[in-house]
Amino acid sequence: MHSTWSDNPQFYLFLPPPVSAKPKVRILLKLLHGWDGKRKRDPLNTMIGVYLLQCPKGAQLDPNDETISVARAVRQPLNDSDYRARLVEATFLPNSEAVITIDTLAPSKNPYLIVPATFGREKTGSFSLEVTSNVEIFLLEGISAFSASLHMQ
Repeated sequence: MHSTWSDNPQFYLFLPPPVSAKPKVRILLKLLHGWDGKRKRDPLNTMIGVYLLQCPKGAQLDPNDETISVARAVRQPLNDSDYRARLVEATFLPNSEAVITIDTLAPSKNPYLIVPATFGREKTGSFSLEVTSNVEIFLLEGISAFSASLHMQ
């Protein structure tokens, strides 16, 4: 894993308990304008993907406060051993979209961390991220000085 992976955008996914049904979450990452030429020149390294990680520290839901403060969404440090211990799901595809559909997430006060990425390093560009679920969820972008563009995984 390249050291710039921690520069990637980070998004906190909250599944606050209690829930009315077994949570089923769909995460859709889409490339926006400007990727066609990059993908033709370097199809392997411009594959896009999504990592879904457990997030044991950082932002947390307060059971007495139903609002989630953006100030709590501080970016998480990402290193290789930590990533491997917390990985829930990952997928990479040579398409303009990557999707994860998962039904094994447990509702918790601790969030999950979504990290969009490219397969190769230093591949940047515009993207959109859509997260839907059959239960109530909250999604916040991690606070960062970095722009929201894809970087090396």
